[in-house]
Amino acid sequence: MKQTVLFVDDEEELRHATAQTLMLADIPATVLDKPELALAQISRGFPGVLVTDIRMPGNDGLWLMRKALEVDPEFPVILVTGHGDVNLAVQSMREGAYDFIEKPFAPSRLVTTIQRALEKRRLTIENRALKREVGGRDKLEARLIGRSDAMVGLRKQVRTIAATDADVLITGATGVGKDVTAHALHDLSVRGPHPFVHINCAALPVDLVESELFGHEVGAFPGAMRARFGKFEFARQGTVFLDEIDSLPVAVQAKLLHAIQERQITRLGANDPVALDIRIIAAAKTDLAAASTGGQIMPPIMGAGAFIMAEITGIPYTDIAIAAIIPAVLYFVSIYFMVDFEAAKLGMRGMREDELPKLRDMVRRVFLFLPIIILIGALFMGYSVIRAGTLATASAAVVSWFTPYRMGIRSVTKAFELAGIMSIQIIAVCACAGIIVGVISLTGVGARFSSVLLNIAEANQLLALFFAMCIAILLGMGMPTTAAYAVAASVVAPGLVQLGIPLLTAHFFVFYFAVVSAITPPVALASYAAAGISGANPMATSVASFKIGISAFIVPFMFFYNGAILMDGTWFEVIRAGITAVFGVFLLSSGVQGWWVGDRAAWPIRIGLLLAALCMIAGGLLTDLVGIAGAVGLYFIAKMARPKAAVE
Repeated sequence: MKQTVLFVDDEEELRHATAQTLMLADIPATVLDKPELALAQISRGFPGVLVTDIRMPGNDGLWLMRKALEVDPEFPVILVTGHGDVNLAVQSMREGAYDFIEKPFAPSRLVTTIQRALEKRRLTIENRALKREVGGRDKLEARLIGRSDAMVGLRKQVRTIAATDADVLITGATGVGKDVTAHALHDLSVRGPHPFVHINCAALPVDLVESELFGHEVGAFPGAMRARFGKFEFARQGTVFLDEIDSLPVAVQAKLLHAIQERQITRLGANDPVALDIRIIAAAKTDLAAASTGGQIMPPIMGAGAFIMAEITGIPYTDIAIAAIIPAVLYFVSIYFMVDFEAAKLGMRGMREDELPKLRDMVRRVFLFLPIIILIGALFMGYSVIRAGTLATASAAVVSWFTPYRMGIRSVTKAFELAGIMSIQIIAVCACAGIIVGVISLTGVGARFSSVLLNIAEANQLLALFFAMCIAILLGMGMPTTAAYAVAASVVAPGLVQLGIPLLTAHFFVFYFAVVSAITPPVALASYAAAGISGANPMATSVASFKIGISAFIVPFMFFYNGAILMDGTWFEVIRAGITAVFGVFLLSSGVQGWWVGDRAAWPIRIGLLLAALCMIAGGLLTDLVGIAGAVGLYFIAKMARPKAAVE
């Protein structure tokens, strides 16, 4: 039912003037001369408001107000009063009137007061409807409130997953209700009567993680005066909720891995393992598929594909790592902007200060990064990968002696065992990729593809790059990044080199798209892995990851237009290329998400942002100036349009 205004006054001229004022303000109104006629239309569900004169023959406006409030005590009544009736109007507000307007009144004052009253009435009726709806629902519907398709689907998923004993990963921005969903999963499951243990992973101290999670025996360390159950053991037959698991320090991840996989722990200072009967629910505020995929292009320790690139091209690994700095920054910057704008659109809050890691505690544990520093230093000093890895492994054992958890012979042996298992997996993948590369070389597929690229480039070089991108992504679908790059490097890269593209640029172009193929639907390995952990729909997960990482698909084209992004140029050129590229990615993410100058952006502004972003990405001085000018213009357009929209 549409909101309307009941206006009651015995003066015909005033009724006529008010009707015109409300019509011009696009507010539906019913103009009446008798209070009894207005009262007949008022009900508890009436969506409008009442505006009535106080002084009228017979039953006056105060009588009408009292009768209306008897029907609905929250019904907004606005009184129109003469100068001499102000005290009477104030007394009426104490009895429940919404507001009063003194004659003669400005039309704008009347319209503003009515609009506020209509908004109050809308919220009142909506609140009542929600209370009725919640009152008729079960506990889950009362907890996860909402009538949208997304909320209905979420409740259905919660009921389905709660009936199983599967571990669950919940993703979403801060404040969307991940902890509420986790509690619902626990309460609806057979583990509901048992403990629900909430662990804030971001606040876990690295030095005390085993004691906190797994417990300890008497004398396990100085100050351990009595035995203590850890949080995992305390949650027996219940649920452990690992909140903000994406904030978990790497050192803690390794300690949790065994407990999660084997469902057993060993208390600090004990020898016998303790079996766990728990369910694990984890929550993350970032898209782990998109974020983890970018780790393979993040220097100085990149994915195995970077070492293969060094072998294929003959370019030193250190040069490849240096060239990867800006592309890696652009990837993660694009992910950050996409997630940040999405959170802004949803009205999410940032993390509280008590949820953030303490800088003082982090500084105290900075020595834990020593093995990583040794690994990086060894690689840049020209040591082989095997020798650098061995030095880093040995240093990790030494560093452990400065913590309460010293690595003994058994721990070192276990570390080498895990390393051997992981190495076998990489060796098998590389061997399969080598076979594929050999078949491609023997059959001449690579040469034919190069010929096709050259023919396309004669018409349009950008089209040839787009075609190469599609082939690199298609070849990478369903394959690990290492194998995907090895295959694409033998098929696509030679054709790009024949187009006159530098060797490093061509291979980085291919390598980048081999990496992002892991989040590209319909076959997205990283997204499917995340879907398997969370129990979500694989296609929906891959589409969400693709959306978050979509800005990153433009980054490889920057290599072609501006070699300075790969550190090929003077320091001034490299710095300018990095700054303009980051700004271009910012504009691109803003246009894709539709968020600009702290508010949602209309489609014309979004299109303008995309065009300005493409100008920034082109890399030329003139195009950069055009892009900056376009962004500045869109900023002022958005600023000027916002007050206008507010007035309308």
